[in-house]
Amino acid sequence: RWAADGQSLYLVGEARGATNVVQLTLDGTLSDVTTGQHHLVGFSVDRAGNTFALALADTQQPGDIFVHWVDSGDTTRLTDINHDILAEVRLSTPEEFTFTGAKGWEIEGWIMRPHDFDPGTDYPLILEIHGGPETAYGYTFVLEFQLLAAQGYIVVYSNPRGSTGYGREFTQAVRGIWGQDDYADMMAAVDAVIARGSVDTERLGVTGGSYGGIMTNWIVGHTDRFKAAVTQRSISNLASFFGTSDVGPWYSINHWDGAPWQTPERHAFHSPLTYVEKINTPLLIIHSEQDWRCPISEAEQLFAALKWLRRDTEFLRFEGSDHDLSRNGHPRLRIDRLNAIQEWFTRYIPTGTATNAHAGTANGVGDLAEMEPVSSHI
Repeated sequence: RWAADGQSLYLVGEARGATNVVQLTLDGTLSDVTTGQHHLVGFSVDRAGNTFALALADTQQPGDIFVHWVDSGDTTRLTDINHDILAEVRLSTPEEFTFTGAKGWEIEGWIMRPHDFDPGTDYPLILEIHGGPETAYGYTFVLEFQLLAAQGYIVVYSNPRGSTGYGREFTQAVRGIWGQDDYADMMAAVDAVIARGSVDTERLGVTGGSYGGIMTNWIVGHTDRFKAAVTQRSISNLASFFGTSDVGPWYSINHWDGAPWQTPERHAFHSPLTYVEKINTPLLIIHSEQDWRCPISEAEQLFAALKWLRRDTEFLRFEGSDHDLSRNGHPRLRIDRLNAIQEWFTRYIPTGTATNAHAGTANGVGDLAEMEPVSSHI
């Protein structure tokens, strides 16, 4: 938004998993208006540029309205929408950590541990992978992560190269080379958490959506270390993606330097479907039928190939839903999606203490599925 004097812009700035209001002047000077480890969903500002209305979420609450005054630096919370339900449930608090990824780069990640965590016990671990790749995880509320932690899983998520909030070079580092150093970063995140102890390496799971779904497909086609996987709104074939996705041509030109018939080898090399014969991990495929970003034909190809190969797979289709099912889909379908993810992991990598309670029931964070989130960030 333009400042009232027309000499600067107020923007959402992102850095290391946090988003805040920043001010950019016409001469290129950038300064912080707000600070803090949270997710800025949106904001408005008065004409004087002193009073900001903020929609903020963090790891312990899905979102509320705040007011921030620049002159005093004070921030006041105006709403507490989910007070009653949050008082009834237990939440896991993420622990930020850094580790060394490919080529010696520092990568940021977070660990969410089960309730009543016992360092002397080995727990199953689930790796979560964000979409994009030009997006990022951070200091926001993710119901899926809380649900899995409540069921007894260690949940690990990170911002591998390609993520935003760490500089242009970091974000551009995966252009045209998906499945290489980004894959190494993701495996390094798992290894770093295992090195801390309390992880059962025979009970590892992986899931992600969009680009995270692509990488889930890629991972299970390149390693058998994961005993269960859930791929969501993914891509399996970059050649067909070119002609069916609303952004297919853009990705082909900007990542693979041409259309599929111009650079067929690159499209094939980076397509998870190329490695389908190497997939042995039980794979649940979740996809929405009205997804124009990652069309459902991508899931259909992967599912058909796995069934042909007689691999352990199931396909869950959501009628009338689109790419944003997990963020703003119908509440009942969002609960169904969470239940399916939880049940798949419970089937193949049980926690030993996990129940079969569904996301819509009062168990752990169960009733959080009925909350009214201001935002969701996956």
